[in-house]
Amino acid sequence: MNRNEKKKRILFLWGVMLFAMALFMGCGTETGKEPEQVITEDEPEEKSRVENTEDELPEENAVVQESPASALVDDSGTSGKINMQPMIVSGEAVEIPAHIKEISGQEILISSDADAFPGVFYVEVPETVSIVSELSEGGFIRILMQNLEEEISGIPKYLAKDILPLDGPEEPLRADYDLMFTSPPAINLSDPLSSTWESFEVLPGNYSWNYGSGGEMTGVIACGAHPLDAAAQIAKLELPKYQRMDTILYSVGMDVVPDQFIVRKWDADDVGNTQVRELSVITIYEPTLLLHLEPDKIYELTAIWEKEKADMRSFYGDVGYMFATE
Repeated sequence: MNRNEKKKRILFLWGVMLFAMALFMGCGTETGKEPEQVITEDEPEEKSRVENTEDELPEENAVVQESPASALVDDSGTSGKINMQPMIVSGEAVEIPAHIKEISGQEILISSDADAFPGVFYVEVPETVSIVSELSEGGFIRILMQNLEEEISGIPKYLAKDILPLDGPEEPLRADYDLMFTSPPAINLSDPLSSTWESFEVLPGNYSWNYGSGGEMTGVIACGAHPLDAAAQIAKLELPKYQRMDTILYSVGMDVVPDQFIVRKWDADDVGNTQVRELSVITIYEPTLLLHLEPDKIYELTAIWEKEKADMRSFYGDVGYMFATE
């Protein structure tokens, strides 16, 4: 089973589990009461925007859509709990696969499983992020964390922002490909909770791309505007609205998976002001291609295919993908 087939299986099983959980949480009306209507904003008529088909409701007996509890199935077909409401990140952060070496109260000692971000780290885990008692020493996790600029016995200390328990080590990213990519691939964003799986395509913006074989490489560079200057022209994604969720989880579809993702985020109110700093910069090592998005933001995703793997892939480069959320 190839990686794309596994991903489809993951999202299908996830959707089934979400639907079952929604039924368990109670989506029906109370006896003797009129059914509640879902409150949604009017859909824009522009064809360039992705229609939120999950908001297309039946004419009668519509109910308020509850925030889903969820489970995620990894590539091995096993499941682990996922926190659908991570702490919103401000500043710089990293996301890595890791395994737990020790647990002490609300702190864990982890060892990174990302080759490009090696090391051992102490991590403080807020109770709102994860229940530490449900984790286990030797267990595998994917963790989003921020450096506290502190040390414990010479070991850097971080603050956990999101933790996804895994049932085993993640499958290494595939480095070799049968096709030569002479230009950067597009990406497609999809809401796994949507019944239609309709995707939102984002084309490459600024990039440096190199391809070739036998030691002969051809380089292409595309330089464009800063995301805050290009906001009027870039693609706009209208996020669905789910109760009790400040961020919406989207899957990223690509023909070739990068080694790293760098996710930069700005507030939409800062459009035109290229001097303002990003609200957050998250470096995702060995990405799972799942992103938490917020409304009214400007995003730039930078995908990195490492030069060191060019002999196996016949290409390498850095590619930026810009879009806005509403």
